[in-house]
Amino acid sequence: MSRFEDMSERRKGPETEKDLPGRAATGSGEQPRPHMIGPSGSPHGSLRSWLLVAVVIAAFVAGGIALIINAWWLFWTAAAIVVLSVPAGKLIGIMEDTVERP
Repeated sequence: MSRFEDMSERRKGPETEKDLPGRAATGSGEQPRPHMIGPSGSPHGSLRSWLLVAVVIAAFVAGGIALIINAWWLFWTAAAIVVLSVPAGKLIGIMEDTVERP
């Protein structure tokens, strides 16, 4: 076996999906459905989580527009809202409102 044939053998990945590390073969080719672990019982998260996400996105966009129009008071207000969203997310438990993949 030449040196190049040996390299091509090493570069080959797993032959089938069941050979991938960390995956169990399901037999049907379908991915297993995610398990819902959030208290809301919905795979899409709770309403309060999505409201926080909407507020953060709105503040981020407003801060970007404030930079363009040179409105520093709006920029710093939006920045404060984005920063304060971290402890607010912790308080409402946004990270526990997720979907776990097996």
